Amino acid sequence: MYKQHHKKILFTELGYKSMKNSAAKPWEWVEYDKSYDGRLSYETQANCYEAFFKTIWSQDWFGGVHIWQMRSDFGKSDGNSDFDFTPQGKPAEMVIRKGFKSEI
Repeated sequence: MYKQHHKKILFTELGYKSMKNSAAKPWEWVEYDKSYDGRLSYETQANCYEAFFKTIWSQDWFGGVHIWQMRSDFGKSDGNSDFDFTPQGKPAEMVIRKGFKSEI
């Protein structure tokens, strides 16, 4: 598409849960994830974002990204969002900050 139409590709949604299996079926909500085993993993979530920035960010065809669950009204919760997609308040947030600054 990029070569044919000379238009960059925009990722309208990119997000990963804070779970060990977050790279497998990242589109599934925690509540619907049949492989949910209760294992929290901030590291896996951060690694998924790092892989994105290392492989996609500098591609000629790439035009931008919307990070899913990055919110202007974010506030540290009671822990209910620990498994959720939000990278805020987790190590993935720093990976994203570095990635946007092209430090990865």
